[in-house]
Amino acid sequence: MCRSPWLSLGLCAAALAYLCAVAPPAPLPGLELLFARLTATWPTDLQHSRPANTNLPGADLPAWQGPLPSLWLADLTWTEIARAQAAGYDTVLIPTGGMEPGGPHLVAGKHNHIVQHTAQQIAVRHRQMLVAPVLPYVPQPPPHRHYPGTISLPADVFQQVVEAAANGFLEQGFRQVVLLGDSGANQAPLQAAAQRLRHRWSHRPEPVVFLDQYYSGHGQTTWLEQQGFSPTQQGTHAALADTAELLAIAPQHVRQPPLPPADRHNTPPADYDGRPDWATPKLGDALIELKVQAALDQLLPKSSQTHTSRLSLDHQ
Repeated sequence: MCRSPWLSLGLCAAALAYLCAVAPPAPLPGLELLFARLTATWPTDLQHSRPANTNLPGADLPAWQGPLPSLWLADLTWTEIARAQAAGYDTVLIPTGGMEPGGPHLVAGKHNHIVQHTAQQIAVRHRQMLVAPVLPYVPQPPPHRHYPGTISLPADVFQQVVEAAANGFLEQGFRQVVLLGDSGANQAPLQAAAQRLRHRWSHRPEPVVFLDQYYSGHGQTTWLEQQGFSPTQQGTHAALADTAELLAIAPQHVRQPPLPPADRHNTPPADYDGRPDWATPKLGDALIELKVQAALDQLLPKSSQTHTSRLSLDHQ
């Protein structure tokens, strides 16, 4: 088989010309699949030598060699980002957190701290992903909005911010944008943003992915039940899981000891529930791993994942 990439380019062009000339016009995804198969064996430097739009700033910069200084866009120069693109970092993750009440034991930015950690884990294992700054301004349900320190955006405004950021990354030559939300009120606007962006960029295969399984398909409730925690003990807000996750990654942001709900006084019922006083860092490690793995399973086949989890769920 001929190993010249330039001859392969010529053969690819001839094949596409033949299809257009003698066959009924194939749908765009079919042509893209053919192109992907024909280019699968090309040298890496030909596949990733520049962003798709050669008019973009930095399109002629050489590909980055070796580990990047950071996977976070805010910690890279624009030339480092362009060179990372040329090296195959073609995906951007947009993590969203929130500012809301978390009882007297969890800081208001707990979701921001948790999603910053999980976003890093997802990007490391993805191996071709950069991460946008965590978006802390998100919608909040009515019971949370009057607590001091809460920040709540209207859902449509939050959706527009996410769409604008994602659209910009796609225009900059990134192949895919991934949306991630660590809080409940983030989920519907993120889903809507992903749908609108997929329609806008329908000429590309999978331009936007919303990782809904990270929030709703992680299996934390079932796993905690297997460890002996009832649904009432688990709670739903600023409860066992949130407290354990924050203890695992940022224990300085957990005020000790959180009170069980039956013993608290003069605290509104929406503030927290469950048994956060039973949370441990060991539980938190396992719960975070479930969320990260759910996201990766939605994004990548298992064979392409790089596993760097800090512990096995079998040793709980």
